[in-house]
Amino acid sequence: MGLRDRVFYVAPGEWTQYACRACDAAFLDPRPTREAIGLAYQGYVTSRPPTVDDESCFVSDSAVGRMRRMIRNGYLNARYGYSFTPATSAGRMLLPLFPRRREHADWWLRHLPKRETILDAGCGNGEFLLRMARAGWKVHGLEPDPVAAQVARAAGVPVTVAKLEEAHLPASSYDVVTMNHVIEHLHDPPAALANIHRMLVRDGLLWIATPNLGSAGHRIFRDRWLHLDSPRHLVLFFPNTLEQLLERCGFRPLRWFRACSARRSFANSAAVARDERPLTDDTISVRLRFRAAWADAITIAGGQHAEEFAVLARRE
Repeated sequence: MGLRDRVFYVAPGEWTQYACRACDAAFLDPRPTREAIGLAYQGYVTSRPPTVDDESCFVSDSAVGRMRRMIRNGYLNARYGYSFTPATSAGRMLLPLFPRRREHADWWLRHLPKRETILDAGCGNGEFLLRMARAGWKVHGLEPDPVAAQVARAAGVPVTVAKLEEAHLPASSYDVVTMNHVIEHLHDPPAALANIHRMLVRDGLLWIATPNLGSAGHRIFRDRWLHLDSPRHLVLFFPNTLEQLLERCGFRPLRWFRACSARRSFANSAAVARDERPLTDDTISVRLRFRAAWADAITIAGGQHAEEFAVLARRE
């Protein structure tokens, strides 16, 4: 298929992506070894300092910005059991009137009801865990990159440096484990899920977000789709593929979530198609803007075409 590193331009060589006939997942070949894969993460985004301002989706200090924050907080408090302030109880009814803002708020907390302990596997610079600590959680991070782990520790996040498949954290010690765009980087996803199953308490929750192999963007851009990200993405999933894997590893999927915002993915995939460096400029042509809007519309209607999806599953 002639896939190359068209995102960070640090890994020489070409790869082919094959679909498994048994499960429909897509695998990279030749697969980088565990010893060599670290070379493909030079300058990776997780080594940047975390954003201190956790209100990044409502950064304005204007009267309108403060009202939006109160509405969002009121919605999250009512839906997930948090105690964010300032808040208005009207947020529970008002925010759903704006689907994009509601979706942003849900993903901001990874659709998680308030519990006590959380492990973020592949925590990177610790930005998400800083947010959850301020929301009242006892947080811990797991990160294979020692540079990113040190950045997180410097920000006050406790982090264990280890690969998820091999981490020796205590059994039955976390209410929730999250993996945000991590599973596609793993050499052995079943082993990683088995280890998470061991670390979760009974009825603990697992939240996974990952690119969607069935997305509209993949069909449009094909081998120039941003989320192929060779050679860092070793395996990519359809929702039903990940569902089968979760059930095989002792989890019961509870809810599925799809991000209804294709514009950034389309803009960066278009940059890849032009042989330009992505992730530097989100400008997009009028034609692609309409195609991204179409992709969002069919996702809202219940399609399987979102650029990424998330699943919340319970440990059985």
